Amino acid sequence: MQLGNDFQGKKCARCRGEIHNDPAFEDALWYHRACLEQGKKALQRANEIAARFGFPPHYPANSWRLPP
Repeated sequence: MQLGNDFQGKKCARCRGEIHNDPAFEDALWYHRACLEQGKKALQRANEIAARFGFPPHYPANSWRLPP
């Protein structure tokens, strides 16, 4: 997807900082690309820890993935 200048004046949904460059748009929210990747890694780690304790993984409400 080409973002053009649509991100100008937007704030990152994770850190709340203004986005000046390297934007990412996912699930109808704007992020710094680094913030989005960090958030995905944090969710993956949380799911791994939850699995060790026998809890099911978390799937976002708007996720297309279905639990196994």
